[in-house]
Amino acid sequence: RQAITRPLIDIGVSYEDVVVSKLIDQLEDSNFDPLVLQIVCSDLYREAALRATKGIPRITLRDLERVGNLDEVFRRYVESFTRALPEVESLLAYAILATFITEYGTKRAITFVDLINQAEFQADEYEVLKILDLLVQHRLLRQHSREGRLWYELIHDRLIPHLKGWLDLDLRFYEFR
Repeated sequence: RQAITRPLIDIGVSYEDVVVSKLIDQLEDSNFDPLVLQIVCSDLYREAALRATKGIPRITLRDLERVGNLDEVFRRYVESFTRALPEVESLLAYAILATFITEYGTKRAITFVDLINQAEFQADEYEVLKILDLLVQHRLLRQHSREGRLWYELIHDRLIPHLKGWLDLDLRFYEFR
């Protein structure tokens, strides 16, 4: 509750209490993952700001209803990334993202070294690191260090259906595969 309300209070944004309660119910499925919380709250604030005619917006239940459930938030999130991705880097980004999805439609963590060694694409390490950094920066991947090795994984399982749909519909990536 504090993670949702404190930033709003700090910048003087008012909100309906029911929004916070319903948001907590939605986020429970993700174990209140800070990154998921940030994505959803950013979407909610953006929706309220679009509706506000002037000054600081007030977040209402209607804003939350417009934002929708987590799957809708993730769908828009993936779409916004695809629009922001430079075309020259898109095919490599698609190939790298596909590596993080298992054949069973679940996410998997992989080290940078394993990504390079098991890759079904050819790219130098610099190019791969550049795309990985871009994916981390756009918060599609998270990175963490374990036992002295750098690991990457998708931020949430709920991204997978949207990523798979996006990858399956891209003609260039289909031909590449």
